[in-house]
Amino acid sequence: MISAMLDQTLQVYLASSKDCIDIIVFLCRYGSFLRIQYTYCEFFDLNGPARNTIAVRGLPHPDAIVEIKAVALRAQRSVA
Repeated sequence: MISAMLDQTLQVYLASSKDCIDIIVFLCRYGSFLRIQYTYCEFFDLNGPARNTIAVRGLPHPDAIVEIKAVALRAQRSVA
């Protein structure tokens, strides 16, 4: 679900996971780290973007256990 939501957000801006250059993962339950790591490795290839994982006490949505900030840099397309 996490990767699908990130993918949808990137598509809105005509970007993809290959355009991501930095990821910050805010994680409420550090026990979920391995699951997040597995999802990250499935979504990005071995040359994926830099990533930081930060343990937090809470997130804006009370039921959320993870929030992801992604920075993508899309190559500018020339107009012919």
